Amino acid sequence: MDVPDSSFSYLLTSNTAPNPLEHASIEQDIKDTSDKISRLRSQLDELEVRRRRHQALLSPLRRLPLETLGEIFMCTLPSVLGQTERRYVTSLSLVCKDWHCAVLVTHQLWGGIHIEWDELSMNLPYTKVEAWLKRSGNTPRRIKISDHVHRDDSECALANAVVVRLLTEGPSLDQVILECAHSKCPRILVESMESPPNRSASRAWDSVGSLKLFFKLRESTPEGAGAKFLYQLPPVESFELAGPNYSIFNVPSDFLRRLTSFVFRCDQSPFPAHLFDKLKACTNLGALTIDTPFYDYFLEEIYNSPVWFPLLLPNLRTLRLRWLPHSGKVDILQLLQFPSLVNLDISFNQAPIRRNEFGGRKLFQALEPFFNKRAMNGESPLQSLRIHHAVIQPSELADILDKIPTLTHLTLDSVKFDPTALQSIILPELEVLKLLHMPPRFDFEAAFDMHVTEKLQKLELTYFGSKHPKQEDVSGFRRKHGNVVVTVDRVRRDGQSAT
Repeated sequence: MDVPDSSFSYLLTSNTAPNPLEHASIEQDIKDTSDKISRLRSQLDELEVRRRRHQALLSPLRRLPLETLGEIFMCTLPSVLGQTERRYVTSLSLVCKDWHCAVLVTHQLWGGIHIEWDELSMNLPYTKVEAWLKRSGNTPRRIKISDHVHRDDSECALANAVVVRLLTEGPSLDQVILECAHSKCPRILVESMESPPNRSASRAWDSVGSLKLFFKLRESTPEGAGAKFLYQLPPVESFELAGPNYSIFNVPSDFLRRLTSFVFRCDQSPFPAHLFDKLKACTNLGALTIDTPFYDYFLEEIYNSPVWFPLLLPNLRTLRLRWLPHSGKVDILQLLQFPSLVNLDISFNQAPIRRNEFGGRKLFQALEPFFNKRAMNGESPLQSLRIHHAVIQPSELADILDKIPTLTHLTLDSVKFDPTALQSIILPELEVLKLLHMPPRFDFEAAFDMHVTEKLQKLELTYFGSKHPKQEDVSGFRRKHGNVVVTVDRVRRDGQSAT
């Protein structure tokens, strides 16, 4: 843009002072020029805004496929949606036409619904829940009903007409989760579904493949009366139970025989009877989780049980043991026989752990007979091992891993150990190594100097505290092992990322 010549150019090339008339003219020229600059700046700002808005029209985000948008939405939500999360989905659909379409075509967003007592008490319309679930198309459907308040039978949330109707004439369901204050609530629900007005030849309840029952209080009715409803449970393949009700193990053998996955949680003593007596019927079980801090009662029951040990679970491939005592004892491994086991996950109780907690090599001493027995019997070699919340001496870790050279996946979660041990351990088949929730004083330099074979594909490291790994150590490992995907993240105590 050309700037016109100044009428005062002769003054610009000299030190002559302007006369009074020229002084007034110069002041007016300055004002006019300033006003013009302001107008041009305003136009420039408007043009900048226009340019940014038009650039946004070309953003790759606008070209995201609807399926990708849907995947992003799913990452922000739980698998079952409560009242708040359902409102969030509705809000997403109102942002724009594309988001509305993305929400509708992402059937997984509609496949899980969580109904709590307050919704049921406000007369939640059945048609609203049904319409929501039907938008899930052919994806798996899950429903979760929660009522954590102890009430009389007549007030049990599971006897609510909407719940009963959903489980009888509602759309087919893949998973049902029942959370209630009292073990009588599932019985009341089953009795309500069996009553003449609700009984039908084909019910959503009968098609359920996975059932989870969570309750806090034991029913005071006689054992036979309280357990009668167990004969009306759907023929599920996956069953999870959490609660203190002992009579729950009066389940029919046919029900247990169908199970391929069983999770049992009990956080109240004494340990329930009949568990192992019933486990012998689980001949098709592929995954078993036992989660209880009362292993003393557990083992006492085993030793007094009429069941012949070791108990054979021929198809079990995954075993998870939670809340093991911090003595390093894993006696249960000697009392069960699982020739097909490939995944072992052992977690110790979450009391404060110290260097001498296990008193030296007790963990290896507890595991060694298990490894030796498997090798002697020619059983399937372990492929995956997770150890959680333990203290392990370097030589002990080396001896444990030396017994299972077939490992493809190793996870040390909240384990206190010296990472220099990894420099001498050779796991020729290892593909994935996870070092999770490492303590503040963890030796990152030693960890990134570990021995790595060409089969390693992934290294995941998470840690607490303010001490960070040196960037040169991480970069050096990546350069040296270019085929390994490395993720490093600082986390909070609750496991959430702190970065």
